[in-house]
Amino acid sequence: MYPRAKAFGLAVHQDYLLVQEYHTEGETYYRPLGGSIELGEKSADTVIREFKEELHTEIEITNYLGCLENVFHLDGDVGHEIIQLYSLRLLDTSLYEMEILNIQDEQAVAYAKWIPITAFIQKEKVLYPNGILKYIKRKTKSYRISSFFLYINQYLQDVVRHERS
Repeated sequence: MYPRAKAFGLAVHQDYLLVQEYHTEGETYYRPLGGSIELGEKSADTVIREFKEELHTEIEITNYLGCLENVFHLDGDVGHEIIQLYSLRLLDTSLYEMEILNIQDEQAVAYAKWIPITAFIQKEKVLYPNGILKYIKRKTKSYRISSFFLYINQYLQDVVRHERS
């Protein structure tokens, strides 16, 4: 078996990560949404296509986060994936308020859900592929830093406005 090229989209909202739930051999685990890159397809386009196919929604890729190599064992077989990771924004903002999102998958009934990132950090829930958490932590850390600076900027503008009046 050869390594498979994949692309995942990381949708984070208020420290929650949008993931798909899987069950195997008594284990429940989660993975970000995405899928296999088709021949001739750019990895960012894979993420856009997968979200359109699975959730019937448009997204905006906001950042390339990196590449992750994942070698794993599942049901007695060895798997090997090369995964391109992207952060994204859901254009249909109502999806941020939904607890469970139905996934259109021809293989089985599936759904995605928002899980607190802390549940993965504290190992209350299992997130695959291994190593992806460092990219999520980096993304949420940069989000918090930029939010902090936006807050400070707004505060300073309010102070200046107040002093002028």
